[in-house]
Amino acid sequence: MRKRIGRIAGLSLCLTLLFSSNAFAEWRQDQGNWWFVNADGNYAKDGWHWIDGRCYYFTPEGYCLMNTKTPDGYEVDASGAWIIGGVVQTQQYTPVKGWNDVNGVWKYYTGNKYITSDWKTIENKRYYFDENGSMVKGFQHINGDQYYFNDDGSLQLESFTMDDIRYIIKEKGIIADEIDEFDWFTGNYRDSDDDDDDDDDISDYYDNSWYYDNSSYYDNDDYYDDYIGRDENEAFEADESSYAYEVFEIVNRERRKNDKESLEWDEELAYCAQERANEIQEDYSHTRPDGTSCFTILKDEGISYSSCGENIAYGQRSPESVMDSWMNSSGHKKNILKTSFGRMGVGCAYINGTYYWVQMFTD
Repeated sequence: MRKRIGRIAGLSLCLTLLFSSNAFAEWRQDQGNWWFVNADGNYAKDGWHWIDGRCYYFTPEGYCLMNTKTPDGYEVDASGAWIIGGVVQTQQYTPVKGWNDVNGVWKYYTGNKYITSDWKTIENKRYYFDENGSMVKGFQHINGDQYYFNDDGSLQLESFTMDDIRYIIKEKGIIADEIDEFDWFTGNYRDSDDDDDDDDDISDYYDNSWYYDNSSYYDNDDYYDDYIGRDENEAFEADESSYAYEVFEIVNRERRKNDKESLEWDEELAYCAQERANEIQEDYSHTRPDGTSCFTILKDEGISYSSCGENIAYGQRSPESVMDSWMNSSGHKKNILKTSFGRMGVGCAYINGTYYWVQMFTD
């Protein structure tokens, strides 16, 4: 802003020259507000304008906004220049409206600024531009949802397979589930043509992304009851606490084998996990029967956290069996070994001859 201050003393003369000769552009200050006059004598106003390699936002009246957020949600510093993370954004060349290759990175110029932190549909394809205005590629987390963008930057809208993982896209390009294409229980690769058949799906939530794994389960209740030698109520009473804690102990064994710190058993999380174990019998998903996220139970119980995770499963007959299923599923395993988690609780419910398992993690 030194350039502006240095001209204040001769402001009236400069303005006379501006309007008479149209020889040059100039900033002007009026009652604490700055405005800009172009070389043709017109004011910069009503939106973004590049001036001397920097981008400024002007009101419909022509005043430059400073040290605030613009109506379209971008930040400007005390000089009025557009900033990202405190860094002034400069224009190294004159962009053209549309796609621009800027130092090997594709950006999209609207005519007065680059698109940043926003979506744009271009020729029937959907793109996203990050906070620096760069077109994104690959896997991206945006506002809590996971997406995949192709090599040309376009949003992937159909389910696809990559590195033996089937990514299930349900709507608007959001990745809802991940399927381990290799079935650890049969030794074969699964047929992934029936993406919409969720009857046997076992899902796992991790870092705002859904991980999906088809675990083994059994329906022969008569065989199981004969083998265990007790009725359903006795099994529930015996297993609710002991089986849950055995899972916890196996988790810590796995963490120690992978050089991770052991988790602490948390009674409040265990209560939440037990409630969730009963809930998934009614609605087997990470959505609770009331339609809310599985993690609302933590809020209901007053549990504070900055990160959390949930693993669910059903049908496995023992702590060892369910842990084997989870450890052979990439998404579930990530939750179990995640470094930022420090506490966990486990729930185990035996209902109508079937076991339902839940792990809940927080930091």
